[in-house]
Amino acid sequence: MSSPTWTGQPILSLLGGKEEDRFTEFLVHLLQAPEVLRAFMGEVCGIEVSDSELVSLKTRMQVTVPGGRPDIAIQGLARYCLFEAKVSSWLHDEQLPSYFQELQKWKSDHPEGQAHLFLIAPSQSSRGLLQTALQQLNQEAVTTVDIGVLDWEKIADVLARASEQVSAPRLRVYLQDFKELVVCRMGEGGRPFTREEALLLGDPLVARALLRARRLVGPIVANLEGLHGGELKYRRRAGPEWDGYELRMEDRWWWLGFWPDAWATAGESALFLQLPGFREQDFGRLPSNLMQPLRYLAPNKVTWWLIPLLLREQIELEVLVAEHASMVSDWLKGFPDSGGLDSPPREN
Repeated sequence: MSSPTWTGQPILSLLGGKEEDRFTEFLVHLLQAPEVLRAFMGEVCGIEVSDSELVSLKTRMQVTVPGGRPDIAIQGLARYCLFEAKVSSWLHDEQLPSYFQELQKWKSDHPEGQAHLFLIAPSQSSRGLLQTALQQLNQEAVTTVDIGVLDWEKIADVLARASEQVSAPRLRVYLQDFKELVVCRMGEGGRPFTREEALLLGDPLVARALLRARRLVGPIVANLEGLHGGELKYRRRAGPEWDGYELRMEDRWWWLGFWPDAWATAGESALFLQLPGFREQDFGRLPSNLMQPLRYLAPNKVTWWLIPLLLREQIELEVLVAEHASMVSDWLKGFPDSGGLDSPPREN
């Protein structure tokens, strides 16, 4: 199935206001082409569609459902997908239940159909966004609606590959342009600041929040000392872009602290516990009570495994500090192999 008469104008989306809207509109223009929609559904969403189903699928943006307005809807005779897209923002409080209820209602009217709820986010924030989504839906009976998170980076890769299969020359160009836009925005190249970034950096509340997060590290270490007494040795270790403490116990070492570069890449928090002894094969023997680590590729191409110390809202700081100290203690005592045996490097 081809689209030689495709007439979309995705470049117009760049004139929009809100960042998520610009990316979403660009994507929706591209999905009007059947071969692009097929690649998106199959390789990104994991949904294989037949030729007959492909014809029935309609893609719309900024649709309205009772109590909400998801960014994208893809709907056919036997399938209904809603998408909430994020680039630099997070989920609003109770944003997803109305989408879920809309899909549940459609599912009850189409018992043979399939309903899906997807979030679209940068790869570094996708895991945290999914956790937030599941928290919002924890009161719902999530049994008949599939929920997942899609990465902008993967979407861009899939659509760029799809450009080799399309017959419309303009569409091929726009598919490649979409990938370049995503790489530019999600990467760390020498691009200008976006409007959203400039607004964030101009807000002193952002600076105060970061300072408060950084100042939590010392109390967490002090709490750890209270838990382990003389077993735990620690010393300050900081660099130009990171600040924290080396922790030592039973000839193993870990690092705990404020690490913005890892935050920008791995996502979820500005505070991390670094696991220098952890290896990918350790997932198979990881105790069930321990959070799965995030993978972080440092600028020097060294891979580290990290545990984000989530800065949850509306939690008294003493309670939050105690929770993080307990979690770190679980790693030090419950999985000591996660600590390094060699000397810590000069730079993280």
